Amino acid sequence: MAQTPSHLPHLFAELKRRKVFRVMAVYGATAFVVLQVADLAFPLLGLPEWTVRLVLVLSMLGLPIAMVLAWVFEQTPEGLVRTEDASESEIEEIVSAPASQRLPAGLLAVVGIVLLFGGGWWIGRQGSQGGEVNPASVEGAERIRSIAVLPFTTRAAGADEEAVIFSDGMHDDLLTQLSKIGSLKVISRTSVMSYRDNPKPMPEIGAELGVETVLEGSVDRVGGRVRVNMQLIDAETDEHLWGETYDEELTTANLFAIRSDLVKQVAAALEATLTPEVRSRIEARPTEDLEAYNLYTRGRYFWNMRTRDGIETAIEYFQQAIERDSSYAAAYAGIADSYSLLANYNHMPRDEALPLARIAAERALELDENLAEAHTALAYALAGTNEWVFNSAALYYGADPIQLEVAERGYRRAIALNPSYATAHHWYGVLLWTTGRPEEALDDIRRAHELDPLSGTINAALTGALRGNRRYLESLLQADRTIEFMPDLGSGYFAKVLTLVELGQLDEALVSARRAAEVDLIVAAAVPYIHYLRGEYEVAANELHRLIELRPGDPWNWRTLAWVESTRGRYDEAFAAWERENESAPADPFNPVGISVTYAMAGRADEARAILSDVEKLRDDPAWPQELRSMAEAYAALGDYDRAFELLDEAVAANTEGWALRTDPDLDILRGDPRFEALLERAGLDDASVDSIMARYRDQRDTP
Repeated sequence: MAQTPSHLPHLFAELKRRKVFRVMAVYGATAFVVLQVADLAFPLLGLPEWTVRLVLVLSMLGLPIAMVLAWVFEQTPEGLVRTEDASESEIEEIVSAPASQRLPAGLLAVVGIVLLFGGGWWIGRQGSQGGEVNPASVEGAERIRSIAVLPFTTRAAGADEEAVIFSDGMHDDLLTQLSKIGSLKVISRTSVMSYRDNPKPMPEIGAELGVETVLEGSVDRVGGRVRVNMQLIDAETDEHLWGETYDEELTTANLFAIRSDLVKQVAAALEATLTPEVRSRIEARPTEDLEAYNLYTRGRYFWNMRTRDGIETAIEYFQQAIERDSSYAAAYAGIADSYSLLANYNHMPRDEALPLARIAAERALELDENLAEAHTALAYALAGTNEWVFNSAALYYGADPIQLEVAERGYRRAIALNPSYATAHHWYGVLLWTTGRPEEALDDIRRAHELDPLSGTINAALTGALRGNRRYLESLLQADRTIEFMPDLGSGYFAKVLTLVELGQLDEALVSARRAAEVDLIVAAAVPYIHYLRGEYEVAANELHRLIELRPGDPWNWRTLAWVESTRGRYDEAFAAWERENESAPADPFNPVGISVTYAMAGRADEARAILSDVEKLRDDPAWPQELRSMAEAYAALGDYDRAFELLDEAVAANTEGWALRTDPDLDILRGDPRFEALLERAGLDDASVDSIMARYRDQRDTP
């Protein structure tokens, strides 16, 4: 170590003689300029973010190479030659020179190094700002920004249905891409479409949808060109924030380039985080076939109608798109979504529709693992649950618990890929409810409602989720809000019916049930069900027979008829109804529970106990909590009151719906027992609690 200082001056002298310092200075300054140009120009050229980092890495690696080459070679009039070793006198001459002659070369080298690494630090800092950040977990991190994309207009003269379909396709596509940005809250299509024929001032739209900004514009296809005009508006002040116009040749490359540029421009205007992964997915082209894209957009147009004819027409278009491009993953996802809805709306037997949805979703994911819609459709097909679970019996169709776990992972993956996908949050909430997690279910249903505040189905689901968490007052008020802005939504009235039934308010429930039946036959069974609870069995039976003629495949009608006939003592008719109900839902392993109640009431105790013994083995099944009340009714009819109360206590502890706990005639045999009053109190359904809830409800309802 003692010799080191004496060698340093000679090393620095040799570096100066071989012009290594000069190369370091020039290289650092040049690299700095190159990095700044790359940082500014590459994004404008549409190059991915990693290309800037590649330039940085190459610049860093190039420095030592340049230094080695400067040490070994020198430029002479004869060209590049190997540098000869210096004599002792040459080195001593440099070492003995004044500092004013020796230091500038070293200082310039230091400046070059500082410029190179300073430029690298700047690039790295910019890149880190684009990384994944959880705003909720970082103090002072960026807040979630919110946007609603209004339906696009068509300004071209003589615009026809095809022009509208094309415009809607661009709108749907842009919404999907924006929804992938985790730091944006993007309102779903269902809610924004209501403003197509009902324009309102921007501040009013912003308040109704709960957003800060609104994107509006026009899309026109004229001849062989596409013209897009967009502007971003502050929803509170109605001020213009950003705008852009595109006029390009109509090709898939240009369409998707316009789409990705719009997403990036909006994200930049809202200062939203756009991670490299999301940027890559936004820039991806789902197909290179323009006609396949057109067919797909037609499919989504008809799918969005949510009618049976519309969904079936959508499937035809999605299949035609696949015939044009067999690798079009989004078209397969469209087919999966279509069969899911056909099952969900009871337009097609679930045991036929869901396997088809599963096949299509799996194929979509084979082609593109990053499709949130495909993950959601596959999860729905695997879970076997139904979005009506909050509005009717827990429609559970015997999904394997392992499949439910896979489905849950699928929903989580869909939400990670597309945080603003309201359907994924909605259906995941249903799965959470079905598997006995009502509080978690409510959280996801609330999130779905934030993203799609004008969706009738989600509003009704929120009413049911609040009821399922025994938040009865909130449930009633939510039901009224739903009915107020969607007076023709049958499920909105039906959701209120079930909350009123649970509270034992049968007169008010019947009024809402009749209104529900007027607008939607699917929920019409609520009317005879309330007559049944009121003890009006003949009226209920007659009404059910009328509904069965209209909807013979509806399991809810047959199940309700079985209850009515059992209570009337018409057991043969009840067993016949159970058989028809079982035909409508053959995969439900809990179907025999209802039959066991009829067996017990008919005095066929051995058969009832045999069924209950088999059902008791299903305790680990995710749907077990939903069947506890029916099992309790069977044990009560058998005279085993202790076991009946054990099951009812378990139902209350599991926070499953009380349903008609206050009024169900099958529980009348238990009502004189003090344990029943204690049970009602624990469920928040005792007289004092219900009176308080209804008084507060009427007060808030009647207050302007």
